[in-house]
Amino acid sequence: MAQYARPNADLVPDRWRLRPLYEKLNEVVRDDATYITSPPNPSTPGDDVEVGLSPLQTPGSRKGHILRYTFKKNAAGGRTLNLTVELRQIATVIASWAHLNITGAWTQADQALTEAQAGQITDYAALSVRYRASTMGAGPARSCQWSWCKLQVPAVKRLLTLKGRGGDSRSRFRFRYRP
Repeated sequence: MAQYARPNADLVPDRWRLRPLYEKLNEVVRDDATYITSPPNPSTPGDDVEVGLSPLQTPGSRKGHILRYTFKKNAAGGRTLNLTVELRQIATVIASWAHLNITGAWTQADQALTEAQAGQITDYAALSVRYRASTMGAGPARSCQWSWCKLQVPAVKRLLTLKGRGGDSRSRFRFRYRP
């Protein structure tokens, strides 16, 4: 069974609107009716936003780490809006993804970490997600919007201890494993 981390704190809110920000992003089921909005024509790094993720237990595998999030431009047309999303552990960027010329429709990204990226995580209680939006070109001002985010990682590896009686080859063990 997987573990899920969702936004639980505003770390770098800067000029994004509708604080507290994390409360608009941490739904169990994605809900695009609640979202946060960057200032018009955001520029990096001055208009970055970062939210902390709820703590997780160290998983039993480096496989199966998936960051899921949504984004869109507040209206079609206007200036070109680019977005970089980073999974971070304190000041270390674990992974980043670029989305160029984003549209005015909600887009969900499901980003799988490589085993090497997941291996860089040493503290599953110190993870965060940062959005870096920037505009370019001419036309009406545009803002970036973000409605949902969660990190999925594998379950905690559990050790199974067997105890029994007898020391000969006819001894039998019965056990039940519940993850």
